[in-house]
Parts: sequence; structure tokens; C-alpha cells
Amino acid sequence: MQVDQDSYQGLLWEKNPYKFANYRKGKRKSVLFPGCNFTAFYPKTTKYLEQLMKQYDIGTVYDCCGKPVYELGLRKDTEDNLEGISSRLKAQGVEELIILCPNCYHFFKNRLDIRMVTIYQKLKELGEGKPVKKDRIPIYYPCPDREKKEMFHELCPYLEGEITEPFEAVQCCGLGGCAGVKEPQLAGEMAESAKAEGGELYTYCASCISSFRRKGMAEAYHILPLILGIEEKVPLGIQPFMNRARRKLL
Repeated sequence: MQVDQDSYQGLLWEKNPYKFANYRKGKRKSVLFPGCNFTAFYPKTTKYLEQLMKQYDIGTVYDCCGKPVYELGLRKDTEDNLEGISSRLKAQGVEELIILCPNCYHFFKNRLDIRMVTIYQKLKELGEGKPVKKDRIPIYYPCPDREKKEMFHELCPYLEGEITEPFEAVQCCGLGGCAGVKEPQLAGEMAESAKAEGGELYTYCASCISSFRRKGMAEAYHILPLILGIEEKVPLGIQPFMNRARRKLL
């Protein structure tokens, strides 16, 4: 597949391979893998989680799973990036990855030979976090988790209220397949279709939240910070990029 290098120049520069990878805090049997977008849009929660996991002798590594590169059809580059991640984890003795992002979880699932658990599994195991209590919890399922809802089932014990599904007709948040670069109008229409439902939206994907917030959905919430009791404003503009970059040095 031929890729228009000019259109995706910024993405490829950052993620092929990922420029802001940091494995210095990952020499543990179990490590947290926040992914690139949760780190970008929830830096306060990321820092809290890193410190929380440290109390249980759990490390943290910062890297991109490689899905954005894969979605551009760059299979060889994807394989090389995955091999690099796998080699670095094995070199540090990592036996378990704790995953925050549904994209990372489903992308890694059949590609990395390492045990994976969701952050919600691990929080339950550690006895951390508190239930999100609402009369009504309108759920938006991120694309990779939509069919089997594996990650959703893991976070369900933290939801207390009527779970509703008003966004079933919404095809995607608009970021899937890097559509925002080549098909910005189509991507925008997808996000707008969720906005048209009105009211609150709860999901567990930072990428989805960023897309919906850009469309003015101030009541789009990521469930994980709510479980942890952290209030955090979602940044837009250049700040998310700066948040990712900062993790290279921390």
C-alpha cells in the first residue's frame, strides 16, 4: 500500500518509531502501559497512576502500540516496531502489561507474547478505585471493544447506575483509520453524530474523548479518572503533543 507521506508526515515523524518512548521505569515484572493518547490528554491521571502502581512494585513504560502506523498500511514498519517493544520488555524482565487504552489492548492482544490485563482488572485486584455512581450512565463503546466489549466488562464493577446505550448508531468517534487527516469532513460528521444525541457521554478511550471534546461535547467523560477520583481538564491544541513529549524526560 502506498502512503501519502506528506499528508501523514507529522504522525510518521512521531510514531514510526515512537519518538517519546521511555522504559527507564519499567524494570519490573508487572508494568503499566498508558499508551500515547491517554498520556496526552490525561497527564494528571497518568502521573497519579504511575505513583499508585509504584506502591505495589509495578513499573511504568511509555510507548505507542503502533496501531496508527499499522492503519496506514505500513506492515513491515509495524512489525519492526512491535519487535522493538517486545525486545525491550523482555530485556527488562517484564511478564505482565497493564493496559489503559482499548486500542492498545486489542492491537497487542494477538501480537505480543506477554500476559496482558486491563487497568480495571488490576485496580480491582489491588482494591483501588471507587464506583462511579450515577442514576444514568450513557456508554459509548470505542470501536475496537465494540463487538465483544472485553474491556467494558472489566470496568463494569465500577459502574453503579442504569447503563444505557444511546450511541449505537454512531459509527466511530472520527479518529479511526487516521481518517482525520485524509477525510476530515467525514471524521467530523462521525463525531457530530454523537453530539446530536445530546447530554452526557461516558467512555474508556482517551482518543474518543479528545475527538468529542473538539466538537464541543463538554460532558464527554473518561471513566478511569472518575474511578480514581481525579478531576482533570482535557487539553486541546498543542498541549497534548507536549504532554506526550514530556514523558520522554520524566
